[in-house]
Amino acid sequence: MQVHRSYLINLDFVYDVNSKFIILRNKKEINIGKTYKKKFKLAYQDYLLNGSL
Repeated sequence: MQVHRSYLINLDFVYDVNSKFIILRNKKEINIGKTYKKKFKLAYQDYLLNGSL
């Protein structure tokens, strides 16, 4: 899923999410672009509830 102009991530590797960053399993912090924030939030909630996109 695209979360920033420069980043695509696999939701399987998300470790934590806060208001500005996505933290991956390898502890790398990825900025969430403001144009992608709402779409990411909805997709990630769906992923957590259903296990897929």
